[in-house]
Amino acid sequence: MHVRTLALGGLAALALVVGTVTPAAARASGDTITLLCDSGKVVTAVVVGNGEWTPALFTDSNQVAVPIAFDGLSLIATDADTGAPLADFFDQTVITKNAQAKGRVTDHCVFSSSFVAYNDPDFSGANVRYTFSGGVTVTLKK
Repeated sequence: MHVRTLALGGLAALALVVGTVTPAAARASGDTITLLCDSGKVVTAVVVGNGEWTPALFTDSNQVAVPIAFDGLSLIATDADTGAPLADFFDQTVITKNAQAKGRVTDHCVFSSSFVAYNDPDFSGANVRYTFSGGVTVTLKK
């Protein structure tokens, strides 16, 4: 598997877009991510779905963060057992959705998330920790 494909696939899982589930249902069935926003908000959100533009539902309210741009995306792969670096991908490109904020409040947030792939065939069966991070500009829906 190519590192760029893996990075985009992982970022798609972390990406944010509109959902219709309640906070309780989302917590039970989605991937949790913490967003540190320029507005000073620190928000825990749940992403239910796997699309690049999938919304995130805040866990403490029914507010939804809808992504309109991503920037500074990074994928770092390290050996989970030794910490040795295996691969590093960074993309400075700003990826924008063909949409506008339409008068809604926007905020820029950063995120980071990691997981371990055990016996990863892309790295000769090593246990690999993948860390995804980057920035996202979101519109906030109530």
